[in-house]
Amino acid sequence: MSKRTGDPLNDREFTLLCRKDSLVMSWLIVPMLNPELALKLQSHAKTRDSIMQSRQNISEAALNALGAVLTAFIEEKSDVDRKDC
Repeated sequence: MSKRTGDPLNDREFTLLCRKDSLVMSWLIVPMLNPELALKLQSHAKTRDSIMQSRQNISEAALNALGAVLTAFIEEKSDVDRKDC
């Protein structure tokens, strides 16, 4: 588990997922905290928001990976024999 977030990913994997040039970040963008609201929020609320944002990043990575796998199974390939169901 990550010491920083308590998520099952280690810090290196988390850092790789959150890089700006990664495929995950180019497909979906997690909502950012409104700067006007950030000025009024207490520090624990900002921390909670950043943790929620990191969890959303991890969730979107998992869903993107799952979608890519499902798409690979569903796409029609002419060179692959398929069983009729």
